[in-house]
Amino acid sequence: MIKLMDRITHQQINLENLPEQIVPGRYQVLSDVEINAHSTLSAGTVLAGDGSTKLHVNSQSFTCNEKIEDKEHDAQNKFCCQALEQIIESCSGVTELSVSPLIPSQLFTDESQLNQLEEELELVLQQGHINEISVRPRFDMRYDELVQPIGRAKKLANSAHRHLAAHSECWQSRTLTGIRPKKVLGMVSDDEFNLYENRVYARLLDRLERFLSKRLHELIALENNLCEALEFGDSSELAFLLRKELCFLWGKTFSKEAAHDALEKLQATQKSIEQQIKRIRGFIQGPLYKKIPRNQQVNGQLQATNILSHDQHYRYLRTLWNSLQKESKLDQLTPQEKFEHNLNLQTFYIDYHKLILSRALSQLGFQSVSSGDDQEYIQPSTGRRLQLKKTETDSWQLTDALSKNKVRFVPIATWHSSSLLSSKQKDTLVIPCCFYSEASHEPSEWLIKDKQPAMQVSPLNFYVEEQLITLINQWLMAQSIKLYRTPITRVPTPVMQLANGYDWLVKNDDHKLQVIQSASTEDVQAIQHALKKANAKQSLTDLNSALDALKTLETCPFCQKTAEFHPRQHGAFIAQCKQTQCRAEWKLDIQQGQPHFLLTANQTPNEYKLSGRWYGSFALGEI
Repeated sequence: MIKLMDRITHQQINLENLPEQIVPGRYQVLSDVEINAHSTLSAGTVLAGDGSTKLHVNSQSFTCNEKIEDKEHDAQNKFCCQALEQIIESCSGVTELSVSPLIPSQLFTDESQLNQLEEELELVLQQGHINEISVRPRFDMRYDELVQPIGRAKKLANSAHRHLAAHSECWQSRTLTGIRPKKVLGMVSDDEFNLYENRVYARLLDRLERFLSKRLHELIALENNLCEALEFGDSSELAFLLRKELCFLWGKTFSKEAAHDALEKLQATQKSIEQQIKRIRGFIQGPLYKKIPRNQQVNGQLQATNILSHDQHYRYLRTLWNSLQKESKLDQLTPQEKFEHNLNLQTFYIDYHKLILSRALSQLGFQSVSSGDDQEYIQPSTGRRLQLKKTETDSWQLTDALSKNKVRFVPIATWHSSSLLSSKQKDTLVIPCCFYSEASHEPSEWLIKDKQPAMQVSPLNFYVEEQLITLINQWLMAQSIKLYRTPITRVPTPVMQLANGYDWLVKNDDHKLQVIQSASTEDVQAIQHALKKANAKQSLTDLNSALDALKTLETCPFCQKTAEFHPRQHGAFIAQCKQTQCRAEWKLDIQQGQPHFLLTANQTPNEYKLSGRWYGSFALGEI
């Protein structure tokens, strides 16, 4: 029995129990399977599509729709895939922290220029070859047999006499010498425009119109992305700290001057494409195009007819057709080639997540102390340790050594994300990530709510790094707060008596202690020694965890400097960073009996999109 692994739920599913409609990249095969009778997928590989609407896995059939109906989204998806490949290739031989996760400048440079087809089309249009074909096309003379009045017949058909003898209704009268005809079977001539060369002309116009329209949407998508980046630098709504970080990240791709130059080139190319589309659509409305039936198709390589090879106008159709074939190469991949392409894309996307997670951890003050797919990170200011591990399902799992809790990011290289939802599994938060997500909310939503939409992790998303920094930072602070508020239980009586002299410990009658603020090394060692002497191992472990959690809460998450920490009643607190450039403040209040966390910095707006990592607000009881 063939089984697959659901990469989100980590549950094994029998092949026959999969839903009828599946998302490419969500499942991982656990044994070798055959895909659409053209490829074999080995065990442990992510199940990808091949561009077709049906996916046949061995004897089972599933719906796998990868088509993107929205033209703007389709263009964005194309650039997302191209950017991923270029970004991962640029990581070769350099450190991950030096590579920007946004669209590379090379992609803008390549796309802002007219390609070979567009240059050739521009020349052909200027020289008027297509216009000449439209106005003065080649045609043949076609003769059709038609019964018509004798006065209108110019040429008789070969079978006119036999037809007249057999059809008395065509007689005017009958005499002794013969028949006087009223109607005869004549030959009617007509111009035949439905030649092979004219069919090539019509279908070339169709394909050019589709290609140029798609290209125009791609240029518009790039222009919008570039304009959005330039707006960040001039935005007065964004918090200064966020604007500085976003501009710095974008600056790794473009300088401001280079960005403006690229924008001008994009707009110039866009204008040329718009003019070409207008001309092509004009020819489609012309008389020759309308005389060619729509069902008359021309596929593949053209036949080298004399007209297409030697006619002074028609020979340019062949040139344009061949160039169009080359430019549309990606759209003409075989199912097997498309399948291999999607597998490679999934690999690029997994590596891209590693890049962003590494950069996010670095921004939070963590340093890598190992390499490979199982990395250890340490935060020197607090001593906190994290493990970033690539799981067996090709996901990236971040484990907090302090709380033992985990966040697992599941990279799924797809644009279709509506059925991908986050989940909370015991001590693990699982977040699916894909190219696009309709949801646009604060990262804390994934922490406090279950079944949230997938996270958009894409080079097109300017917040791609910021959202991970914000999410990881708030997740870590939530773990620290939980440990800080968790009392040390089953404390022996001698230790309870010793704690009477310390104001950094709060005690009650249930043999419980709670750490509320930092203490001297001597005081801490005294309590630790007393717990060891009483053989209270679990209480000692809880004490050390609470002290470690307190240290992280006393440290500014942005500048890593020690802040002023003031405990309050019922486990609440307020901490303030006194660094002039930071001025961050984070606190825990009790609102309607529930702990509520708030993080701000230097009077930043109370909105994630405007403040990024420097703002956070959520109810701790929901995490």
